[in-house]
Amino acid sequence: MMVIAALEVREVVLTVVVMVAMIIVVVHLILHPLVSSLADTR
Repeated sequence: MMVIAALEVREVVLTVVVMVAMIIVVVHLILHPLVSSLADTR
């Protein structure tokens, strides 16, 4: 039982890490053009 629980925890941690990484990439893709356009206006 402990091994199954450990595997489930590992899967949950991996999915959370992947979700956070995807969110960071999306936020970077959205914010980078905005920041570059703001820098260009200056």
